[in-house]
Amino acid sequence: MKSNICTIKRGFVRAAVFREVEKSAQYFDLDKKSRLQLRLLTEELTGMMNELAGKYRAEFWVEADPVEYVVQYWEKVRNVSFQLHLRMDEHLNEESRRQLISVSTTGRNEPPIGIMGKLQAFLEQCSQSYSDLGEFCNQEGTFMPSMGDMYEVSSIQNNSLVWSLNDYSKRVSSNKQSREWDELEKSIIANVADDVVVKIRKNHAEVIVSKLFRR
Repeated sequence: MKSNICTIKRGFVRAAVFREVEKSAQYFDLDKKSRLQLRLLTEELTGMMNELAGKYRAEFWVEADPVEYVVQYWEKVRNVSFQLHLRMDEHLNEESRRQLISVSTTGRNEPPIGIMGKLQAFLEQCSQSYSDLGEFCNQEGTFMPSMGDMYEVSSIQNNSLVWSLNDYSKRVSSNKQSREWDELEKSIIANVADDVVVKIRKNHAEVIVSKLFRR
């Protein structure tokens, strides 16, 4: 089942988004705890949008499907698989682009904090054109910006850059004394979602938050 699509622009009100999420939760008769988790994931995902630089247009929708599995040989249980989709087209004007590149290359500002802060910065950096980025770095004598582990766990699939929270978690779990692992431990979305997948192609991006509710 796919919900209605909500259009998201700068300064949007999330009431319409929450209505679609609640309708999907009611349709599958989720309990109170599951509904709260679904709302928390929606808040985390859509809350990031108000912090993005530049002009953008996004669409949000919910996809949910029942999933059956056998508990014992004689019994079947029907779970529900939910996916929160956020598909975005971002258009940076030249001033916004130069500010983003400047911050990412000089290191004068603090690095992004938390998983959602890193996802926001990741989306912003990947929306920059490589020609603009390369020209600016050459003029300023700086290196190309890097998001460290965010890029290192990414892969190219069907001409898109793909990042997965599960892959990121596996990488940073090798050092549980690191700031990255501490951020994961404290992150709502990392503790509630089964996975978060980001797909980026030029200035088009899609973020998919997955959660299986067991009943």
